[in-house]
Amino acid sequence: MNRAAMIHGPYDDAGDGSGTGYVMEQGFIIDGIHFMYISLEGDLWLDRVQKVDGRKTLYLGMCEAVKLASGVTRGDIVIQEIYDRLSKMSGWQFLVREVLVSDTASVDFELLRW
Repeated sequence: MNRAAMIHGPYDDAGDGSGTGYVMEQGFIIDGIHFMYISLEGDLWLDRVQKVDGRKTLYLGMCEAVKLASGVTRGDIVIQEIYDRLSKMSGWQFLVREVLVSDTASVDFELLRW
């Protein structure tokens, strides 16, 4: 994990490609294509990113983000703890320990042919 910045947006686009409102987040690049950060609202996000050519620590958000937690107050420590915990789990462990722990859990899987 290395410190990096990610730019995502535009958020004021009228649908014609004229948007100019972008947001820069500070966080960590995880594996070259995933970026973990805490938003100003205190939400922990994991976003798929693409590296900006010629910039060592700048990435573009690919609009494929997942909110992992809300109300985060401990900053970088939480990112490291969550990364450590998730990276040690198999897909099955994640599913049964994290996703299916609630009575209201609803999950849709897109099945692909191999």
